[in-house]
Amino acid sequence: MHYLVALALALCTVPMLNFAIFVANRPARYSQVISHRGNGFGYPENTVAAVGAALEHGYWVEIDVRLSANGSPHLLHDPTVDRTTNCTGSIADLSDTALSSCGVPTLESVLKPSGGTIVIHCKIRECIAPAQRLVADASAAPRVVYFVSDGDPSLVDTFGDHAVIWGVETLSVAQRLRPHVNFTKDMFGVSLQSLWSNSALVRYVTRHSRNLDVWYMCDGGCRVGGNRWMSMGIP
Repeated sequence: MHYLVALALALCTVPMLNFAIFVANRPARYSQVISHRGNGFGYPENTVAAVGAALEHGYWVEIDVRLSANGSPHLLHDPTVDRTTNCTGSIADLSDTALSSCGVPTLESVLKPSGGTIVIHCKIRECIAPAQRLVADASAAPRVVYFVSDGDPSLVDTFGDHAVIWGVETLSVAQRLRPHVNFTKDMFGVSLQSLWSNSALVRYVTRHSRNLDVWYMCDGGCRVGGNRWMSMGIP
């Protein structure tokens, strides 16, 4: 029994030690804390109030964007409105009018003069272009950074001068992106779980990305509440 306990502790400890070793010569420093989905200040996720509160307190704020049936970018994490509103149905099947009555805000509604930085995570590829048009048309909008979880290098030229966080969870995706990405402005983004459990990945992303966006995945069933904060700055 004691051997089993020792083995379990070793399996849990070794990945953490591995992570510590590979970032030892790149001291962890927090250059920015990001409010994930605008959570953290008592307002519902992906709402105008949540975004405003995060920016007012000096934090970057990450938002999720999907398209309505009219093709308009709205703030919503899930493919349906069921979890976060009193309505039901897929956002792709609901009109702008219907989403307004459900309390789902538009991307345009948070691109108001306010300073700060908003990280836009388009949950589907088709929302990138309409989101960019809104950002380009917005007057004195917050600075925009894009988060991209699609590891397709063909997207690299899509974002122009905007900084991009390229979300990767495997070494193969990071290696596929690296030759194409401009890391003078962009960075890799990795979940904490992937970092401490994947030695090859942690070596690669810390070697090639000037900064690193790190988040803790915990959407449901966690004893430690998730969906609140992301951190950026581990070199």
